[in-house]
Amino acid sequence: MAKDRTVEDDLVDLFSETTTSVALAKYLYERYGDEIYSDQLRTIGERIASKEEFVLHNDTYVNALLYTDLMLQNTSKSLYVFAGKEGDGFLSTLSKSFKDAMGRIRDNKGQVKVIGVTTSETESTFLNEIKEQFPDNFEIKPLIVEDKTQLKHFIVADKKHSRVEELHAELSPKTNVKEIKAEVAFNNSTKGEFLTKFFEELWAMI
Repeated sequence: MAKDRTVEDDLVDLFSETTTSVALAKYLYERYGDEIYSDQLRTIGERIASKEEFVLHNDTYVNALLYTDLMLQNTSKSLYVFAGKEGDGFLSTLSKSFKDAMGRIRDNKGQVKVIGVTTSETESTFLNEIKEQFPDNFEIKPLIVEDKTQLKHFIVADKKHSRVEELHAELSPKTNVKEIKAEVAFNNSTKGEFLTKFFEELWAMI
């Protein structure tokens, strides 16, 4: 006799369904991510804490949320984000981990900087709220371009954890989760320091 399905079974199916949209992935991760991915959050977190150098590849938006969540949970000195202005939706989904990281970085007198790639002078509600909460260690600059899809977005934390996306079309709530792919490197200071320097040079030019 088949086992009765649970709510958790249905959630796992939704997370793994290839037709899941970015909007649904955000909704599910924000509400159930800790429960659904508790084993991965723990085991990967232990590898990061052990200072093991390793690389993971995210093949979906859900993986992107999971791995970035782990980056934020293991960040305490600096955080640089180069992303589209819609990236504030990505960070707002991870609001708790992001704000916790902001607090640790502030306590260590570090800096959080965001370059928001956009085609117009738009405002980010979530990031403006973060600026009000953390006025001393958070800065954001817009980078206005004609085509946002020709720039690879990246995040670098503590000069050793990084996530670099592949190029993709502009995201919308209906975008398929499979459209977002990236390489995530943990405890790789060589790559982290390179991206940190690149970000700082770009920041100085804007």
